[in-house]
Amino acid sequence: MQDISKTLWWRGLVFAAGFTVMFGLAMVFLPDLTQWYFNSIIFGTADNPFDVDAKRYIVFAFGVLGAVMIGWAVSLLILIFIPLRRGEIWAWWTIAASIMIWFVIDSAFSVISDYSGNAVSNGAFLLIFALPMYPAYRHLTRKA
Repeated sequence: MQDISKTLWWRGLVFAAGFTVMFGLAMVFLPDLTQWYFNSIIFGTADNPFDVDAKRYIVFAFGVLGAVMIGWAVSLLILIFIPLRRGEIWAWWTIAASIMIWFVIDSAFSVISDYSGNAVSNGAFLLIFALPMYPAYRHLTRKA
């Protein structure tokens, strides 16, 4: 199979998954920064309205969520760097399915829970992945 690592879309996917790893790391190691971000999109203010115990729990929850994001994004990077790089279409479907399942469930739950700002933030993440995914699909399914 053909090595496609020099294509712009492949590099875009590496960027998107790498960005997700970095965001997850920020959630674990820079909880004040990520709380500022989420407080801004959810409450419309960067101020933290919670007491000390609630803040401690939020830091814990962000750390767990960040770890999950890192694990997911590393799995995506492995798919991007090995089978997708070789042009194996099943890797594209696996990446697309994981992104869409995350997006639909997380965004629906955000809206149902009346935290639509998180769904908007999810849309930005989706866009970062979607921009290179479309040309990747076209490239991988092009008739030789």
